[in-house]
Amino acid sequence: MNVLTIATESYEQQHQVNSNPTVHIEQSTLEYLHTAFLLYECKQTHNKRGYRALLSEYGWDKGNTEEKRSLKIAEHYQAFVNRPEDLAVLPVPVLLRLCSRNYKVLIHELQEYRKFNCTEVLELIEERRAFLKSQSKDKKEGNWRATADGNRYYTFGKIMEDDQQTGVLTEKLIEQTGLSPQRIVRMAIQDLYEKQQTEITQDEIDDFVAAKPAEENLISDLGDVAKKINRESKQEEFETLWQRDGEESKEYTGSEYLEESQESDIDCRESDVAEVIDAQPEILVKNQTPVKDAVILADILRHASDYADVRRGLYQYQLVKEEAWKMLSESERKSVCQMLPEPIKKLSYAKREGLIVNFYEMESGEIYKVFTTDCPLIERTISVHSLDKLLDDLRARQNCDMPEALSSACRN
Repeated sequence: MNVLTIATESYEQQHQVNSNPTVHIEQSTLEYLHTAFLLYECKQTHNKRGYRALLSEYGWDKGNTEEKRSLKIAEHYQAFVNRPEDLAVLPVPVLLRLCSRNYKVLIHELQEYRKFNCTEVLELIEERRAFLKSQSKDKKEGNWRATADGNRYYTFGKIMEDDQQTGVLTEKLIEQTGLSPQRIVRMAIQDLYEKQQTEITQDEIDDFVAAKPAEENLISDLGDVAKKINRESKQEEFETLWQRDGEESKEYTGSEYLEESQESDIDCRESDVAEVIDAQPEILVKNQTPVKDAVILADILRHASDYADVRRGLYQYQLVKEEAWKMLSESERKSVCQMLPEPIKKLSYAKREGLIVNFYEMESGEIYKVFTTDCPLIERTISVHSLDKLLDDLRARQNCDMPEALSSACRN
């Protein structure tokens, strides 16, 4: 027969504890944080076998799930490892919620607080939840989408084709160039847009020329002459660069790659009309303010934290590279030169050897456009993996051509 016993003492009196439940939940959170940081420290300072042996020595029998949960909290709250008591005001479920992909940005925000309470954190979570909900609603409109941190990106629908041309050609480009599908789409759209802008400019020129039929023949003749001079002057420029690189013997420091423009400045000795026609329409569109672009590039190089920043800046502002380089101080130039990777140094040395005429790196990195001495007007796409083989082949070819050149010189 079951007997119902009515306690005559309260829980506080029976167990001799504090009657304030807030005190206990904050103490339990602090103890849990101690557990998490100790486990994380053990895992970082021991190998896998040593870590498991240490857990066994400590008698850890709480299971893998609890272990992973503790390590997750310790990993995300490393900024609070010296002040875990600041987090004690938050229950463990709230700590875990802030570790999630959508809310972990709030942890960085909490680092700026000298002191906070649970109510303030819950309000931040609610604001974040409302923001994510609005972003989720907005991203369904059109092809724009939003990530958890609020950044936007553009998506394309499924490309359905009978011949599957887009997918087949994309795979070939990935294999040949090493570029990502996103980079290939970016470059293709950019090329198409610039081509369209060029066609618009050409249409405006045609309309202007049609309004003055008397000048049509003169403009046509000037264009033909300018194109001819342009081709000849480009060939002379490449030959001059080739000879100059072969004659120079000073040690390469790395700064030469940044001091020279990645696209040769063709010096036409004819009239100003030829110089204007020589400038490509797309270059005129993108480089309307060269001084401003040079200042922007100089600022990018000055504050670059790694070579990726340098590479992106050089690719976006190729035409003003030399001007931007002149704006840097000696220490800033040295800092940038120290970031140059080994492939850039190899190509620059090959340029001084006379193996190549010129080169530049693609924005995606580790893909280079190289102009060799045998075909100075045709660019070759080379990845970082095939660079050594290309340079070895060019050196072997140069060594084979050298005896023949010496023999010819002796006969003359």
